[in-house]
Amino acid sequence: MSTTTTSDGSWNDGSIALPWTQGLPDGDLSAWLALPPRGPARVLAPREHLDIVLPTVAQLVGHASLARRTAIRAGVLGVKLAGARLLPDANAWSVVGSRLLAHAREVAGQPDAIGIIRLNPARPNRKPVLQLLSEDGRTTAYVKVGWDEISAELVRGETQVLLGLDAPPGLEVPQVLGHVDGAVPALAVSPFEDERGGWHHVEDEMARRAVAIFAPGSFGQDPTPMRLQDTPLFHGVSAQLDELASHPFAAALIQRRGRFLARYGQQLVATGRWHGDWSPGYVILGEVTHAWDWERSSTGAPLGLDGAYTMIAAGHAPSRAARVLSGLLEDHPNTGRAGAIVALALLVRASRHADAAAHGMRTRAEASLALLDEALAP
Repeated sequence: MSTTTTSDGSWNDGSIALPWTQGLPDGDLSAWLALPPRGPARVLAPREHLDIVLPTVAQLVGHASLARRTAIRAGVLGVKLAGARLLPDANAWSVVGSRLLAHAREVAGQPDAIGIIRLNPARPNRKPVLQLLSEDGRTTAYVKVGWDEISAELVRGETQVLLGLDAPPGLEVPQVLGHVDGAVPALAVSPFEDERGGWHHVEDEMARRAVAIFAPGSFGQDPTPMRLQDTPLFHGVSAQLDELASHPFAAALIQRRGRFLARYGQQLVATGRWHGDWSPGYVILGEVTHAWDWERSSTGAPLGLDGAYTMIAAGHAPSRAARVLSGLLEDHPNTGRAGAIVALALLVRASRHADAAAHGMRTRAEASLALLDEALAP
């Protein structure tokens, strides 16, 4: 997928265009290097500050796939050994990358910050995330930029969540440093004091903490039980599937939604807020639980949904996820059967695959359908 700039300075990678209403003085344009150097860019580093940003770039890929970690770290090693001449300039990014950095600096209130631009893999919610650093290499802010309709809605939603989030004891969330709306909304948040502390890949403990943190009544939510089919979370997923009904994968999910309702729709569950992506990439466990990336968070979700999602995302079978979750819910009345919550987590995950497939993205759609069928089996 090639990257080009158009005559008006917008950026287009074949699927996303970012319009800007104002330009930059020529002296403010930066040269960017793409890591890995081949294929769609994942990290863009400023050429003039490579000595400062390279150690941070090498740390960015701890949760990435082996292939991505290898490609980026090979690029970093090449730059360290042979200098930047091994890597091509991301010339197409000279304008929009500089504008993104200027935008991030303004939102975070850090006019002299050095920026690294990070891109998610190609998916509907793909958006640039800028990691701002001081001259000594210390991270000072993260800035998300909504550059199309989908990502802009997510950035606005996360901004509202974080501004109104009253985190319970034991949970630390990022502090909002600044935010803007408009054509290109952005959200700047603080880093945690020690982002490398604690541990990540302990799914049972992550699930336990999710149940404890998102207990009934937490975050000021009404813990009154309701039927699962009446929960706002289920209504949202159902509406999304109806919007995508013309796509074959969404149509297959709608059929399974009927089976889900027949089996679990009348189940009473306690509801509250959920994080929406309680996974190792966004949670660090220590004496205090650190959680970021609240763009999928919502209220009206059954208790235990984050725990179920964690187990499923880690690759555990629905039966094992249900066993673990059942034990964690024993001390919470009116929380519903664990099997129902695991099945809902799988429906949510599959609906995200449906959204990606409808946007022409490669997904693990068939695998998510198979897991949902397993959870719905008699």
